[in-house]
Amino acid sequence: MHHGLTKSTFDASRLKKELENKHTTSLPLDEQLALVDQLREFELGRFLLANKGLNGYWTSYIIIHGLKKEKLYPLERWILYHAPSVKVTQERFKIFQKILQDKLEDGMKFISVPCGTMDDLLTLDYSKIKEIHLTGIDLDAIFLELAQENAKKHHLTNVNFLQQDAWNLDIHEEYDILTSNGLNIYEFDDDKVTDLYKQFNASFVLRCLNYG
Repeated sequence: MHHGLTKSTFDASRLKKELENKHTTSLPLDEQLALVDQLREFELGRFLLANKGLNGYWTSYIIIHGLKKEKLYPLERWILYHAPSVKVTQERFKIFQKILQDKLEDGMKFISVPCGTMDDLLTLDYSKIKEIHLTGIDLDAIFLELAQENAKKHHLTNVNFLQQDAWNLDIHEEYDILTSNGLNIYEFDDDKVTDLYKQFNASFVLRCLNYG
């Protein structure tokens, strides 16, 4: 399954023309155009050029799966191993994974909103846990499918998936911990975000871990 444009179908000329017409950054234009050429060489780069950000699949890629690849383009390697924002995301993921792992107890119920590929919960070590209940919620059916595949890969069966809008949930069950990765980074209204997490805590969550 492809999660970005192929090199042959990605139209870099339009983006280059936009840069030429709206050149306002301190980086020289020729360096910007060269950067576009480097990014279009690999799928992650093309996705960044087209979308100016990451979705759940590519967030999982920079945190886990991309680091397992042996063959990487030079710029792709720099992004995965040296880009400050990516390093912060990777370290934050490790920290939250340790927190979650330390809080694991038999019979707990975890929920991930939005779940994306649900690596936040599916990559935990449940070998010493007799019973665990996991729920993933996402509006995008593609990510629910990817999360289901991910659950099978980790041999986890007691996992439930729901297709709902995180900003308008219809959940009446209580959970021990909610994890939320990437829900609020594109929402600039702080009051809206605050109200959302108040709703989480008031309605069905005992503890909330926000990845940012």
